[in-house]
Amino acid sequence: MGVDEPTWLSWRIVQAIHFEQKGKPQTGERMRRALLLWLSFLLAPAPAAAQKVAGTAGVDPAADSLFAVAAANARGANEALVRSRRLMLAWLEHADPATGLLPRNLMDDSDIWNARDAAADLFPFLLLTSWFTDRDLFQGRMQQILLTETALTSRVGRLADTYSFAKGGFERDTIDMAEVQFGSAEYMKDG
Repeated sequence: MGVDEPTWLSWRIVQAIHFEQKGKPQTGERMRRALLLWLSFLLAPAPAAAQKVAGTAGVDPAADSLFAVAAANARGANEALVRSRRLMLAWLEHADPATGLLPRNLMDDSDIWNARDAAADLFPFLLLTSWFTDRDLFQGRMQQILLTETALTSRVGRLADTYSFAKGGFERDTIDMAEVQFGSAEYMKDG
């Protein structure tokens, strides 16, 4: 190929993500292929081991053990995706019925959405889970949550402030700029 393979694969993933964001219809599959290619590269055996494996499955005990490890990893990945999907669906049951936004937590602060926790620490993982496990949910409800979040929680330009479900508006009547900046920074950094 003449190019550093990890760099080339990283570039292909960036391109696929960029095209996905532009909304071209066939690009979701391109992104999935690029990610699978990248994962296969990361999980591939070292070159010497790969030469042993090529064409010798069932003959070389070392090759058989590599395939056994790959099969175990596949089962583990499947279990992780199934559990992640269950967690995502369970959280979505707790979305505010009026706005669709997710609460900060399910105990003391279940009446608020905030940028530092609900947006930064929870939603991105649910969004990624939906992308991998339920494309219709990703393109429908999850995208709608993002649009609603922007419409309801932007307080200083695009910077978000804590939203109260009970009040149907911001939790604080006045702007606490330090809180707005911190929460928005957390969202940008983590989310």
